Amino acid sequence: MVEYAYSGSVKDFGSKNVNALLNEIVDNFKSVFRLKPNESEIAAWEDLIPKLQEIVKVLPPDLDDLHIFIELRMPFSSARADAFLLGKKGGKFTGVIIEHKQWSDSSIMVSNGNFYVLGKEVLNPYLQAEGYALYLKDYVEILHDGEVKYLAFLPNLKNVDVLKQSGTELIYGNGQEDDLSNFLIDVFDYGLSQQDLEAFLNSRYSPSKTLVNQVTKAINNEDSWVLIDEQKLVFEKLKGFIESLKSGTFEKKVVIVKGGPGTGKSALAMQLLGHAMANNISAVHVTNSKAFTTTVKGIILQCGKFRQNRLNGLFKQSHNFINAKKDSIDLAVCDEAHRFRKSTNFRFCRSNESQIYQIIRSSKVSVFFIDERQIVRPGEDGTKEHIKQQAQRNGARVFEYKLMVQFRNAGNEYFVKWLDYILGIKKEPVDCSLWMKDFELKIFDDINELEEKLSEKIKEGFSSRIVAGFCWPWNDPDPEGNLPQDVVINEWRKAWNRKGSGRNIRPDEDPYYEWATRSKNQLNEVGCIYSVQGFEFDYIGVIWGEDLVFRKGWVAQPNKSYDTLIQKKKAAEVLDLLKNTYRTLLSRGMKGCYVYFMDEETREFFKSKLVVDNITRETP
Repeated sequence: MVEYAYSGSVKDFGSKNVNALLNEIVDNFKSVFRLKPNESEIAAWEDLIPKLQEIVKVLPPDLDDLHIFIELRMPFSSARADAFLLGKKGGKFTGVIIEHKQWSDSSIMVSNGNFYVLGKEVLNPYLQAEGYALYLKDYVEILHDGEVKYLAFLPNLKNVDVLKQSGTELIYGNGQEDDLSNFLIDVFDYGLSQQDLEAFLNSRYSPSKTLVNQVTKAINNEDSWVLIDEQKLVFEKLKGFIESLKSGTFEKKVVIVKGGPGTGKSALAMQLLGHAMANNISAVHVTNSKAFTTTVKGIILQCGKFRQNRLNGLFKQSHNFINAKKDSIDLAVCDEAHRFRKSTNFRFCRSNESQIYQIIRSSKVSVFFIDERQIVRPGEDGTKEHIKQQAQRNGARVFEYKLMVQFRNAGNEYFVKWLDYILGIKKEPVDCSLWMKDFELKIFDDINELEEKLSEKIKEGFSSRIVAGFCWPWNDPDPEGNLPQDVVINEWRKAWNRKGSGRNIRPDEDPYYEWATRSKNQLNEVGCIYSVQGFEFDYIGVIWGEDLVFRKGWVAQPNKSYDTLIQKKKAAEVLDLLKNTYRTLLSRGMKGCYVYFMDEETREFFKSKLVVDNITRETP
């Protein structure tokens, strides 16, 4: 369903009292998004709204029914466009995204093609508008055959040329309101009928783009995910680094990209890898997860454009750089890098050196995508500070970015924030009402009912998996290859997902690939943190074990875990790791999460936090 803070014809919009209109936008924002707009948002509306009113007042009567939306939310995302105008051109739906900034000439600084406002690096607002336009056209089915144009409007900026890189960008500044009005007159033939408006508001959204269904396009540098906001800023920055690599001169660089679950880290990593390959840059994709790497290789192998030996060279694990030569790789794209280890200790592969140091040393540019709250085992040290320390040891320049927009959990950023509050990771209270209307969290008293509900979702065409904390033994198959049903809850029994064989088989025949991509028997095997991290499904079922329980506070019980690295540690040493584990498991759902708690007191605590307090909170 389309969400916005204001919607109306441009005739009504232009004729309203500006203060009344601003109050209407604030009230609607509160009721729709259950958030109180902060001071900067209100100041932006106070700058934009009266100027937009003057722009639309001079439009001809044929465009009276042109429709305007303020704060239009992007599908499956927490991002919002400042303004969106919708009408018809040649009988087809036509829209215009307007990205507004209050920037003045004195607040902008340009350095080496990068833009800084008050000292902070920012995305060119024209590129931000472009991202929203492409994203909207990509997801809203009724716009597929139409056109969505985009522009930036900076009414306090006199020298708009400072933002123009090609010279053709549609960027309007101070004194150019008439030019903007004329542009709208050229774009639209007429406005919308009531039937047209309802068709847009009720238009279906295209299915969510997941790693599983988009990775092949990304690696081939084809249209896959549409990057918006901070994603686009990081991508544009790294495109510049790639261009410098092509020139033959380079300064060793380390880029740290932080982002919580569902902020598009893996999507950005894959697009970056595809872009580098298309530009003949020697690049590798690095993780510390055999399941993740094997599954991605299997998906790409299925497309038939890559041989397995090519993929083996392209996709590496974090322990593969012990003997790599200095600066032998142009670009290392390190996904799930929070799981990289302080040292390497395998039977035939040992080193006391940091894996992150080894990767930085061997690469001219290395990019680390991290979420420190997804560190789940002792010895993992992919933190921002550790990466910066290893960069300094290598004499590398460090760049830091943070992804904010949420694309998972029905595009609602507050579900993960609520989890952080419930788990005691963050102290600031987050009310469940901020996410409940978008994302479904349901707690079950009966594991059989949870499975039945997920089965219903699968019949409706959704993807689903059951995952659990590592609180049961994980035994090998019997001689005939049958999996033991290790996960036992009363009479309910399931096998863990089949482990990787360790044999030299094709990635698309590996059990990890089969579990992550299957469309049949989706609930036959239970996944754990190591098989599911990095992936998402429409609905996720989580079995919360007894290794982490609530007793007037969170308590770790490592004796309840079957993870040998957790078992060997004291409770205080693994408390944060177990919190991170369940935070990660519960955030794998695109549309919903169903949970069964082994511990009754923990279940009742969670239920008590699903009470709406009816408080409207200020946006951060």
